Amino acid sequence: MEIFLCRHGETDHNSSSIVQGHMEVELNEKGSSQAVKLADKLARLEPDYLYSSPLLRTMQTSKEISDQTGLEIREESLLKEVDQGDFEGETVQVMIEAMNNAESENHEWAPKNGESMEEARERAARFLQKLKEKHQNQTVAAVAHGGFKSVMILEALGHNSKNFNKIAQDNCCINVIKLDSEHGTVVQKVNDTSHLEEKN
Repeated sequence: MEIFLCRHGETDHNSSSIVQGHMEVELNEKGSSQAVKLADKLARLEPDYLYSSPLLRTMQTSKEISDQTGLEIREESLLKEVDQGDFEGETVQVMIEAMNNAESENHEWAPKNGESMEEARERAARFLQKLKEKHQNQTVAAVAHGGFKSVMILEALGHNSKNFNKIAQDNCCINVIKLDSEHGTVVQKVNDTSHLEEKN
């Protein structure tokens, strides 16, 4: 099985470094353009199935992919962004300062009314297991979020979420994860944005 793990297009909150978490935020003009280019790339890669986080920014990105590939969007709550609780709507810097001042390690710290990166990694593990059970020898595209995709990549590599902040995930990037019985799980590509530089 091959997974094309993608991030949604840019939002104004992304460009302003505002924590989004589970907030419903639309793509901005740049993000919509990125989604078109991501969809064009995925249409050439020809995935068999399309999964998406149900949040607005991922669904808008997935709608473009669906329009270009003809694939039905399968909404999947396991793909939601890490729940940032009371920090949603705050600046990223404010949340980082709170995380660094906490007694627990960063990946185990959870904002009030939110979840930790380690809890999100466990959610990613459930999604990967679901794909293994349903889509052997098939190709799946999944549209999710920057923080969540970082811990999903770490889960695929067999690591905990401690190094979540060391994996870059730009808007509308593609990561390629391959799972087979001979080699196990192999992360073949991370944060590929070369398709965004292509001219339409």
